[in-house]
Amino acid sequence: SLGELLAAMRSPAAAVREAAWAACYERYHQVVWTRALYVMRTVAWLAEPREAAADVASDVFVGLPDAVQHYREEGRAEWWLKQVVVRTALRRREA
Repeated sequence: SLGELLAAMRSPAAAVREAAWAACYERYHQVVWTRALYVMRTVAWLAEPREAAADVASDVFVGLPDAVQHYREEGRAEWWLKQVVVRTALRRREA
């Protein structure tokens, strides 16, 4: 599950963290990109929202090892990840 992957990303063992990150990327990249596209499509002046969504997805996964340190195992992990995506997309939209 995503919650288990996020917990594994906080492991003291680098190999465990890297494997969990890779599995998270493989399983959830499409979910992250789709949520980012949903936000980026609201930017009227943006010529190519799909490219912007790809950039946001990249930002999310690059920042995920740091963000996971703030993850609390309460509620659904998928909701937490989607909130990370929305916040990242909104920051990019404002920039």
